[in-house]
Amino acid sequence: MKILSNGIEDRQKIIRVMDLVEEYVCCTLGPGGGAVTLDRAFSVPRVTTDGVSVAKALEVNDDTERQTLNLMCEAAAKTNEEAGDATTTTICLCHAIPTEAFKYSENPKKINKSIEKAKVKIIDELRKIAKPIRTSKEIYQVALVSSESEEIANIITDTFEAVGKDGKITVEESKLPSTEVKLVEGYEVEKGYVHPFMCNKGNKAEFKGVRTLVIGEKLSTIAELMPFLEKASATIKELVIFCTEIDPAVLNTFAYNKQVGMFNTLVIKCASQKNEVLEDVALVTGATFISKDAGYKLEEITLENLGKAEKIIATSGKTIILNGAGNVKSTVKQLKQQLGSITNDNDYDMVEKRIARLQGNVAVISVGSKTEGETQGLYDKVEDAVNAVKSALEEGIVEGGGMAFYRVSQKLSSTDIGERIMKKAILSPFKRIIDNIGLDYADILVNMPKGKGFDAENETYVDMIKSGIIDPVKATRCSIENAVSFAKGRLINKGTIAVVKVPPKSDE
Repeated sequence: MKILSNGIEDRQKIIRVMDLVEEYVCCTLGPGGGAVTLDRAFSVPRVTTDGVSVAKALEVNDDTERQTLNLMCEAAAKTNEEAGDATTTTICLCHAIPTEAFKYSENPKKINKSIEKAKVKIIDELRKIAKPIRTSKEIYQVALVSSESEEIANIITDTFEAVGKDGKITVEESKLPSTEVKLVEGYEVEKGYVHPFMCNKGNKAEFKGVRTLVIGEKLSTIAELMPFLEKASATIKELVIFCTEIDPAVLNTFAYNKQVGMFNTLVIKCASQKNEVLEDVALVTGATFISKDAGYKLEEITLENLGKAEKIIATSGKTIILNGAGNVKSTVKQLKQQLGSITNDNDYDMVEKRIARLQGNVAVISVGSKTEGETQGLYDKVEDAVNAVKSALEEGIVEGGGMAFYRVSQKLSSTDIGERIMKKAILSPFKRIIDNIGLDYADILVNMPKGKGFDAENETYVDMIKSGIIDPVKATRCSIENAVSFAKGRLINKGTIAVVKVPPKSDE
């Protein structure tokens, strides 16, 4: 059954659910923010300050409101996927931009075009005031702001010092009562899972002690793999497949198999020139590189052709293989010997990078505490802080605490409708931070000295950068981009068609 709604009633529902999400999510923002306890079936409640986790836990009875809730969650999840942080800021902006825009009676499409132009200007201004991050102290400051924990900030700083600024770091939950860091052999593929149905842990796919199949060609039909899958399903229930391409029909079969509990497959599509990445994955995991050129047929694959890894973690953008069962030493030795005869600079760089990937180490932060609930809360903080540092290293830093948006707002016009809307909307994170410590936002602004920002934790005016109150530009940029995307969809919305789940009829 479907339900239709439009006009004023639809807009009221959009506003109502945006207010609800803002209330529950943004109460966690800043040093005065609290946590939200999430009840979970078959597990202990989870105490978290992670914005996207809180948003996803919310439920609404109205099917039309549910659509807006899901779109807000999608915007926050997208920021988390791209930058690993600033999900709460994204929700705050998702609420503020449409709320401000709804005050105007102009054509929504005209408003959207103007908001889009204002967004571009905001991002340009953020990049102008950005500062590169260079020192361990700055890494510590970014981690501290994100995690609000000196202990976590110290662990993350030490970890980045161990693996280098370009090193790979992953976070996992531990059964131990404390948090530990260990270096393991690891290989990173700059491609992620091909479809979200493969995720088994939030927005990640994480497989332990898993077998790997590496195919240097397209998976065109499931029939080609059926002889192998029938044999494999008797002894293994999870498989990671690396290939160049996969047909949607094959993907649908894997999705069905997972749904009915038969076989769980993670597919990583990573075609590259000469298939070097796939060949390296085979080397790292000890798998046979299956390709027609090498004389292998998909119908003839056996369990002996599979590789293995202690753990494989995939997001939408990358995959990390930890402690693969293969031996790369002889290949690395051969590649190093090749370097001496290469005269082309580009070829030299490519071989050097390949050697570095094959010899790579990954730092694994195992987050543990005395209780499961506390461990999960700490895990959120550590993962967000690691991602915040990575984002800061990529695009630099700006003032935190909502002050970067405040600075940019001073550059926006009050005559252009889009800039006028965004000028007020982007102040919402700063307003919420002040509100969460119980102070008056207007008083803070009136008394703010030139060039200073407001330290909400100590309730004083400071040089934000020198005081270590900083945010990654990437996280700030992604939050504004995804919030604007959400807002534009709500502004032009004139009606909703919602699918209503009808409960089954009773036999009585």
